[in-house]
Amino acid sequence: MPKFFFSTIYILLFYLTVNAQMHVRGTVYESEMGDKLKNVTVKIDGTDLCSTTDSIGNYKITVPSEKSYLYFTCEGYDPLFAKVKLNYEINVVLGQLLVSDRDVNVGYGTQRSTEVTGAVASIGGGQYHARSFVSSTKKLKKIKTKKTL
Repeated sequence: MPKFFFSTIYILLFYLTVNAQMHVRGTVYESEMGDKLKNVTVKIDGTDLCSTTDSIGNYKITVPSEKSYLYFTCEGYDPLFAKVKLNYEINVVLGQLLVSDRDVNVGYGTQRSTEVTGAVASIGGGQYHARSFVSSTKKLKKIKTKKTL
């Protein structure tokens, strides 16, 4: 009898431990046009566990509990925290990062224009949109830039 009792307790504790983890999924949208964002990092705050959105903005991640927070980051967008609670589907909207006229995007960050050393090139929106669309990279290569700071 005690053997049966302890094995039942063991199975029950194992079941509760396995089911304590939650599988969360969702979609990440962009605030301006409502497009789905790819390559957004979805990280469980306070851990090294993370995932990324696929080519159509969907993600899946296993969180340890409903008290976890998800941290959404993507270059060019404001980061966002979302509490899991009992939500198995969390859809979020990331707003575009606001950069002042005195800020300059450098690599994977932003610096004040007074701190930047080296060559900096800028183009106007009119020059960019006046070109026929092939790809953004090809479009930018064809434009002659003026260097300003």
